[in-house]
Amino acid sequence: AVQDSDCMALLPFKVSGLPAKAGTPVLVFLPGFPDDLKSFDILAADGSETQYLNGNESKLDGTYDCLLFAFLTKFAVRDRLRKKEKKTITKVNVINPARFFRSTHTLVQVCFPDFDVSSRALGGGGLAKRWGYSFQEVVARARNTILQLSPAVEGGGVKGAQKVTLVAHDWGALVAYLLARECPELIEALVTLDVGLLTPRQIPWWHGVVILSYQWWLVLCFVISQLLGAVLGDLCIALFPWFLLGPCPHEFNAPRHYREIHSWMCYPYFQMWIGSLWMGPPKPSFPPSLEIPLLYVFGEKKRAMFHTGDFLAKLDATARDKPSGVLSVCRWRSTSGAGHWIHTQQPDWLEEQIRDFLSAVAAANAKTGTD
Repeated sequence: AVQDSDCMALLPFKVSGLPAKAGTPVLVFLPGFPDDLKSFDILAADGSETQYLNGNESKLDGTYDCLLFAFLTKFAVRDRLRKKEKKTITKVNVINPARFFRSTHTLVQVCFPDFDVSSRALGGGGLAKRWGYSFQEVVARARNTILQLSPAVEGGGVKGAQKVTLVAHDWGALVAYLLARECPELIEALVTLDVGLLTPRQIPWWHGVVILSYQWWLVLCFVISQLLGAVLGDLCIALFPWFLLGPCPHEFNAPRHYREIHSWMCYPYFQMWIGSLWMGPPKPSFPPSLEIPLLYVFGEKKRAMFHTGDFLAKLDATARDKPSGVLSVCRWRSTSGAGHWIHTQQPDWLEEQIRDFLSAVAAANAKTGTD
């Protein structure tokens, strides 16, 4: 049961794109750790001239070759790294924002509680709840946010809300699976990025070592931040051997705003591993609903995968066994040109995959309606 003191609390959000009204498709973007409301800006282009390096965000003060750089920029090496990063900028392209979703959808960008910019500015005081928010609380807030921001339509889902397409990344994907299981009437289609479902017995041992090592370390960093202070917690994050045991040692140009990572933001890991001891672990299922089409996209440029082969096999089997319904649109796609942050590393490729998926969903719905 949700323990939030305000049962109608919302996730931090911002709205852009077309005005919200009945009949206008709604895209909800839900990132995970350590993303804020800027995470999906490239897919929700605002019309300003943003510069990108090989499809990735690029500013004149530098980009990041590895996520470890983002952790270290909080310390003495900041200036040296910036000098190095400036040399990596060799070619700048301007992407036409009209290619992305702002011109065709109402866009709702959300993030985990207290991950927004105003909370980040508070540093160690960034959490309104000392031990963070359970996944049940985040799911409830995601539901409330969709209900409040989705346009009302006659005969719609809960309270007449229009169904939305939910695009979720990292821990946001886990929340999306849980929300789809609990409130399928709110979701038209589901797109999850780089985090699928894991079957423990199918996880390769070296993937298990990587995942357990960094996640439990982040749990420790979070506990230290809450008991001894955020400065010590942040230092612990920087001291982890990310190049040796991190899941993404080959990441290139990680999003620039990840320099604002704080150890108190690691509460999803704490809630998963420690909070689940007394509340029970979150239990997403497949398929999340028998009526929701699903696109799963992952990057191959990582040390460990966040799904197992049976998850991909189930997607294939679902599409094969349901040829006449929307579940025939269940699919997965992968790219060797990206790691964990697909939406910032290959945004135009991802946009193409999502648009193709949504077109197939619309065609399947139309066919079902005429049968």
